Amino acid sequence: MVTGSWYTVDGKNIEGLSELKFSDMANALSEVEAAYECIVLEESERLGWSLLQVKAVVPIKDGTVKRKSTLRLLLSH
Repeated sequence: MVTGSWYTVDGKNIEGLSELKFSDMANALSEVEAAYECIVLEESERLGWSLLQVKAVVPIKDGTVKRKSTLRLLLSH
């Protein structure tokens, strides 16, 4: 099982966005690349993680307003 957690570009965990779950790392990368504009920043096959920079539309404040933001997505086992 691979889990995706959202972070700001300065490394703060974003609690308001739902955690993503995938069956394996290949599936996770292909689904994220299909859904978002993203690039892989760093990865470690041996340790089982990938850090991606993602441009995503996210809710701000009370959720009634959405904005395109640059975020980090950590995929890990």
